[in-house]
Amino acid sequence: ITPNNMVIMDVKISDDSPDYANARGESVPINTKSAETTMMVASGDTVIIGGIYKENKGVSETGQPWLKDIPIIGWLFKNKTWNNTKRELLIFLTPTVLPAG
Repeated sequence: ITPNNMVIMDVKISDDSPDYANARGESVPINTKSAETTMMVASGDTVIIGGIYKENKGVSETGQPWLKDIPIIGWLFKNKTWNNTKRELLIFLTPTVLPAG
């Protein structure tokens, strides 16, 4: 804390998630994304830390059982949906200096 009630913070944030696509047997690897910064903030002010993104892609297929599996004409009886989701992790920090006493 500085003499004029500014707060100096060293901040490290991380987002850990299981990586099922690369799992081997019972062992599931962990993906870690992190960001690190040093900031000086006035007491009561809010800062936002961002920059950690997570993207999920997937395909789902629905359709009439048996009919969707027929070669050449099966596409008439099924529907494919491509999903693409992108998210950002935001951290809000508000330091507060309490008076002595």
